[in-house]
Amino acid sequence: MAISCPTCGHEMVAAHAPLESLAGAPLSKRERQIVDALARVYPRALDLGQVVDAMYSDDPNGGPDNPEGVVRTLVSRLRALLPNYGWNIPINRTGHGNFGRYRLKPVEVKR
Repeated sequence: MAISCPTCGHEMVAAHAPLESLAGAPLSKRERQIVDALARVYPRALDLGQVVDAMYSDDPNGGPDNPEGVVRTLVSRLRALLPNYGWNIPINRTGHGNFGRYRLKPVEVKR
């Protein structure tokens, strides 16, 4: 099965197709929503507000009182889990405009 990059449309190697390679990861509903949102825009990034919207746009109550805190906590958990499946959500501490942005990145295999 050919997998196309959502950004440029070129065929991707299965190891670089996040939706397919993370399908078997044991994630909670909210963790899955974050991963799916990031995978849909891979290799681009989403800011914190976009991730919150992806998680709670269908919630009739609008989500929790502190949705940003929930996202940060879940991303922290995902950072520990996803490398086992070949992916990571890198920490962005530098670069103008990068703080509070999340993206999936394939884990580089060290040789």
